[in-house]
Formats: sequence, C-alpha cells, structure tokens
Amino acid sequence: MQTSVTDLQLEWRFSGSEKLVQVPSEMPPLFSGDRLIVYAINAGQQVRTKASAGVFEYFFKGILRN
Repeated sequence: MQTSVTDLQLEWRFSGSEKLVQVPSEMPPLFSGDRLIVYAINAGQQVRTKASAGVFEYFFKGILRN
C-alpha cells in the first residue's frame, strides 16, 4: 500500500473578510505525486483597509499513513 497523507486541514488567515469558503471543503487523501488545488473564496463583504488585503498566512496539516 502506498504512503499517503490523510485528514488534511487548511486554515486560512485573511485580512479584509471574515467569511471565507474553502473549495473543496473536504480534501481527499494525497499520495506521492498527487496535486491538489484549494481555493479560498471571499463570501463576505470586503473591508477596505490602508494595507492591501490578502492572505497573510495559511497552515496545512495532515496525518502521514504508511
């Protein structure tokens, strides 16, 4: 059986909106060589600030399974 990363979670820290929708909402297991594109969609009202709004940080974690 091939090694995979499961129970993937992505935490977004975004300036300018409190309502972000992650697509896909649940991520599939990843195997060696796989790719996954994840989007954060701003579903709330944009709050204008003097600094440019954008993703400042994101955290990605999962469980490595053999």
